[in-house]
Amino acid sequence: MAKLRITNKTLLAIAAIAFAPSAFAAEPNEAGAGKVCGVLRSFEGETQIFDYTRTHLGDAAFGSKLHCGDWVSVDKGKATIELAVNAAFNVGENTFVQILDPQSGENPEHAHVALYRGEFVAQTPKDEIRIVTPNAVARVAKGGAYLVYSSASEESQIVGLGGASSLENRFFPEPRMAAGFGKVVTFANPVERLLPDQARYVSARDLNERLARLGIPAAVRDALEKSVKAGTKTKMPVTLASTGRPASRPAVQATGEFANRAPASVVESDSAPKAVAKPHKAVARKKRVSDEPNFALKRAGDDEMEKKRLLQALSMMRPDSD
Repeated sequence: MAKLRITNKTLLAIAAIAFAPSAFAAEPNEAGAGKVCGVLRSFEGETQIFDYTRTHLGDAAFGSKLHCGDWVSVDKGKATIELAVNAAFNVGENTFVQILDPQSGENPEHAHVALYRGEFVAQTPKDEIRIVTPNAVARVAKGGAYLVYSSASEESQIVGLGGASSLENRFFPEPRMAAGFGKVVTFANPVERLLPDQARYVSARDLNERLARLGIPAAVRDALEKSVKAGTKTKMPVTLASTGRPASRPAVQATGEFANRAPASVVESDSAPKAVAKPHKAVARKKRVSDEPNFALKRAGDDEMEKKRLLQALSMMRPDSD
């Protein structure tokens, strides 16, 4: 690795040219509009903005303000989101994210973004930002990282792109697994496992194809390929999780903390029948909610959760342990 002379300082300089956020000029609070947490800087393809209820469709335009709680759906193409906390996100297709207020009382992880499904590259020049998925919490500081949550395999993954990046179990936050440059940390099934997998080198070809679609410059992709090639002489690289939407599944009765929660998806299924009659103007800007499950940031501290945590802890104990 020393022969490559790849340093975090060099990578951050490259990344800053490509996707460093500009100064956030908007006032955090606007009269009658709620708190502004971000801005939609640019987008290509099919991008939509929904309010926190996921029922009202807003205008997607260059410079559109994103209020805390708003959802951004990128069906095709890509989008660039800038947060008020001096962070930027290059969002890929088939991605559904929520912009959060880290100081909200409904946000126990103090996360800045919720990644419901899909992929993006997150970058921040200095401060730590947190990204929450249905089963994990990712942290990125003084650099960048590629993140993906596959709703098909229920996997969270993070690849370091310089700086300090890590992934942790959302329900058991310690310890965290660090993701070095070109290395991926994977986590799935928090009921059976408490910790994410150890960091391993990612498949450079797989990752670079995705980064190219997100507009990340060739210099960063070349550095990744050299680093991975030097580190995977004895071990096979890890393939990234798919960001495609899962096939339709039979309805499952929700229990515990996931009971009584409304679905979160706002994107119509490709296989859904098309209505013949045009909707009334009053409801034309609303999207049908699909049957995909929702995850909430607020966790209930009831007996069922305590039992679940106990069972998780017991499942990790060896037979000879106390």
